[in-house]
Amino acid sequence: MLLPFGMMGTGMVMVIERAFGGDKTSGWMRWIWTRCWLLLWANWIADGWARAGMLGGWCILDSATPVRQPIDWLVRMFGEYLHA
Repeated sequence: MLLPFGMMGTGMVMVIERAFGGDKTSGWMRWIWTRCWLLLWANWIADGWARAGMLGGWCILDSATPVRQPIDWLVRMFGEYLHA
């Protein structure tokens, strides 16, 4: 799980080095390079979070949002409708 985070840092160092070194990648090549980098490493990060159970975790702000209760009610009612 630490490798993808480290590689995101490596990618940032590569971009910063290119920006200050004068060898700027621009246009469609920059777009393709960024998308490929994110698709490769961000996928590992999201997969690691999902496997660790962090995507459905509890947050203190969950109870503070006023929209949360109606959405929970709708989800619960829809689940009862599907399983009835």
